[in-house]
Amino acid sequence: PAAKTARRQKNHLTAGQATGKKAGNVFLCSGWCWANDQFGVIDNLLGRLDVLIIGGAMAYTFLLARGIPVGGSLIEAHKIERARDLLRSAESRKTKVILPVDPVVAPGIDSEEGTITEGVEIDDGFSGFDIGLEAEKQLRKLFDTIPRRNAIRSP
Repeated sequence: PAAKTARRQKNHLTAGQATGKKAGNVFLCSGWCWANDQFGVIDNLLGRLDVLIIGGAMAYTFLLARGIPVGGSLIEAHKIERARDLLRSAESRKTKVILPVDPVVAPGIDSEEGTITEGVEIDDGFSGFDIGLEAEKQLRKLFDTIPRRNAIRSP
């Protein structure tokens, strides 16, 4: 609990530095699984960010909100409508949202190895655990185009 609170405070302080002005090429990488901890931060930054990258377990709630099958991936069912609202808001505020394009999937977290999907959809019986090679390539290319001082990364 204490670590979660400290992480949340750090996230709000980091994001809060960008909320007072147009941030230009600012990116927010969201990753941890409890999406409700970051929804307010994301909503605050939409319109100030050019690009919002959502990764980790949080991404599967957003993929499902877009109607993309996510198999047995960790999601927050009670946040799907909120994720839809944020995706619509991002579009209207001209913030591009990037979600995984080729997740690494496996039957379970204890599986010895995963398989990279050919697309973003995850079949029943599998869960998403990581990004694939194409997503990694896209993100590296994206990060190479921005100055480090213009990037915000949430833990």
